[in-house]
Amino acid sequence: MLDYYFNDKFDTKKYLSDYKLNKITLSSLRLQLEELTEIKGQSNNGKVQTSPKFDGLENLAIHKIKIKEKILAYESYFNTYERAWDNLTDEEKYILDIFFKHRASEPLYRAKKHLGFEKSHVYEKLREAIKKFEKLIIG
Repeated sequence: MLDYYFNDKFDTKKYLSDYKLNKITLSSLRLQLEELTEIKGQSNNGKVQTSPKFDGLENLAIHKIKIKEKILAYESYFNTYERAWDNLTDEEKYILDIFFKHRASEPLYRAKKHLGFEKSHVYEKLREAIKKFEKLIIG
């Protein structure tokens, strides 16, 4: 899944910004898998529908495998994310959180007020936090 965040270089800002969306997606995938597991090849008048290529159970199994693969990719994203996040200082977490993770309104104003820094110092801290987080993610 990290490949998604590489273009010419790693897009740390997008990686941080996608946190909430990825949480929702993972939850949705888990729900889909649960629903598919409950289906277990429901039949139509006692007969499982078939197609020339696959029967219904095979299609269901293939779909479940694809969803499981996606779930594993998202879980890997969160494991990597949380491992890196845990190695940040509270100040770095706060700055990255309001600018990217939760996209607070007026993040610069909030950071200035909360941390007691001037605008230029907030941006310097933001650049440093992004750089550190990126290094923790990709080495």
